[in-house]
Amino acid sequence: MWWDLVGYAVEFAAEQHMILSTQEVAGLVADPEPVPPVEISFAKMFFAGEREDEQQNSLAIVLQVLHRKFGPEKFHAAEVACYAGEAEEGAIALRDALEHASGKPLKTVSAVTITWKLKSLLDAPVDVGDRRRLVLRYLPAHEGSSFKIDSLDR
Repeated sequence: MWWDLVGYAVEFAAEQHMILSTQEVAGLVADPEPVPPVEISFAKMFFAGEREDEQQNSLAIVLQVLHRKFGPEKFHAAEVACYAGEAEEGAIALRDALEHASGKPLKTVSAVTITWKLKSLLDAPVDVGDRRRLVLRYLPAHEGSSFKIDSLDR
């Protein structure tokens, strides 16, 4: 309904502006405007927002599962891979959420693939619940890098 009342009118106006600007550039209309026209598609904007929401929800699941499993302690990708390879409900949710949050399929569960998935999710805080915000941190070290879930107050 919103698109019928508002969105279509704005998209139509943007289309007309593009046509007018094209005519101005061609010399058919005098005094061209200094601002170039831009096509507007509310459908594309809404779908992009939905994709971002889906990725945020998946990131929240990943961080919640890892926080529940490892708490505030540091953990290694090999530990996550071992857990993610299990047939337990939390492990299955973790694998699925890792795929959605990173935007790429998880073809094999190994320390290397889990490391890359987790690295793609670093330092992106996400709200979980009303008062908790979690973020994944990377802790590089010579004897083996690790990860940690930090809980941030809101």
